[in-house]
Amino acid sequence: MFIPLWLLLAPAGAAGWGGDLSPAHDFGIGPYFAYGYGSCHGGAAGLDVSYTWSVLSAAAELRYLHHGGDDLAGPAAGLCVYLLVNVCFEAGYLWGSERGPVYDLFFGVPFGDDLLPDSLLPFRSGYLEPYYRLNYLDIGGGLTLHEFGLLVKITTWTI
Repeated sequence: MFIPLWLLLAPAGAAGWGGDLSPAHDFGIGPYFAYGYGSCHGGAAGLDVSYTWSVLSAAAELRYLHHGGDDLAGPAAGLCVYLLVNVCFEAGYLWGSERGPVYDLFFGVPFGDDLLPDSLLPFRSGYLEPYYRLNYLDIGGGLTLHEFGLLVKITTWTI
């Protein structure tokens, strides 16, 4: 797999070699909304919570998927690395008309700052993160769902 050089430079910058590019021990929370297609199509929504240190973060979320006429909901958790693009691997479990595990690979590009008024302390900034998520639902013989969405997040990190 080809990895552009600039992806490898972000951790060095976050470690203090040329600037502070990433948060240190910060908390973020926000909703997301998406459209998905693949083995089926439909909408997705959820609430994402994350704790970040340097270029690594742990995330947990509650998610809802409507696909092919079925409604599924459940929790997921994952580990992420921020290399100018946020890359996460997540696993969870969904319940509904069918039930089973879900695994996904998430790619997001966060941008924006100063999206919050000062009255929302301890949150210091907010950002938008358009994303692509490849979901594999181990339900009914296996379903693949390509999800395109927008995460809106507030964080204790000053961007």
